[in-house]
Formats: sequence, C-alpha cells, structure tokens
Amino acid sequence: MRDINPVNGDERAVIAAFVDRGELVVGLDYEPYTDHLYIRIFPGNRIRVIDRPAGRIKREVAVPSLPLGGRDFAIRSLDRHFFFADPTAPALIEADLRGNLEDYFLLEGLESPVWGIAHDQVSGELLILAAETTDRVRRHGTDGSFRSELKLEQAVRGLSFAYDPEARRYFASLADGTGIGVFDERGRLLRSLPRPDPSRETFIAVGPRSLLRLF
Repeated sequence: MRDINPVNGDERAVIAAFVDRGELVVGLDYEPYTDHLYIRIFPGNRIRVIDRPAGRIKREVAVPSLPLGGRDFAIRSLDRHFFFADPTAPALIEADLRGNLEDYFLLEGLESPVWGIAHDQVSGELLILAAETTDRVRRHGTDGSFRSELKLEQAVRGLSFAYDPEARRYFASLADGTGIGVFDERGRLLRSLPRPDPSRETFIAVGPRSLLRLF
C-alpha cells in the first residue's frame, strides 16, 4: 500500500497493508477523522481496520448478513456507517461499525448492481459509478433517491472510486489503463496520477493527508 500526494503524484511512504497471503482485497476506504484505513476482504463480509499512524490492525469487523461477493464500499465519517454495494441488486446495504445491518435501499433509476461507491462527507450524498466502465457519476440520497448526474470527460473503471469533498475532486482509474484520473466538479479531467500495471487491480482512497493506493 502506498501513500501518494494527490496533487503531484509523488510517493510519500509505503504503508503495511496487513493482508495475508491468499487473501483477496475487494475494496478500500479511508476515514480522515480517525486516520484509519478500511480494507474489505473477499468474500466481502469482513472489513479490516488499520490504524494508519500506529501502523497496526485496530480491529476486524464482520458483517455476516452481507451477500457473498464484494464490490466497492464507502464509510460515512459522521457515524462510521458502511455502505456496501449489493452484488445481486441495484441497492446499497448499510451497516454499523459492529457489523449490524442498519438499512437496505434500492437506488432510484438503476436496474443492475452498481460498482464504485464514495461518500460526500459535506453533502451527505452517496456517489455511484453504476457500471464497470462508465463516464457518469450519479448522486443519491441515503434513502436511494436520485439527486443528479455528472458526465466525466473520460471513462473510468468502477472497481474503486473516491471523492475529496474539500477539494471537490473525483478519483478513479481511467478505463484505458493509463492512470488514476482526477476530475473536477464539472467532470473535467485535471490530471492523471501513475498507477501500477493495468493488469493488476488498483484500489483508491482519498483524504486530506494523502491519496492511498492498494495493489
């Protein structure tokens, strides 16, 4: 796992990922107030919480009622609630930090399971990449209601999605595999940050301190 400067792409540090041999990572998020990383482990019902400054595992959260098969997820800083993509329906599953299910809601206007998820910590909305490859970012309320849609200047992969609410920047791997795209609030591609070999998956989380990539 690497700590990257989101402005110029310079690498700051290598961070221990605490992932064992044979484990498959299917998602990554970052919570800025606690400075914790959240790593989703296949089959998707386990979240490993990493204390980034201390460099140690804080806890592991099991969400036993999740459908098997992981895609992206997001954490809401306000109450540390998780939002998971349901791999079987166009819906999100909400759970608390103890793994208890809190809510399940369909996403208005969608007909198939979604891919990338991010949370806007300012507006409280959920940001959705609805397909594996897409040039649209959808905004939904936490009741699933559709709010708006943004067209990106270039298509991205929906595997992993991140949003910086302070800078109002969107981060996702470009569909052509050339890098991590950084888009502004109008959908313009501002720059491309380096990413590893396109044949390997890249997971992205963004915070005020850094951009984090897991590969």
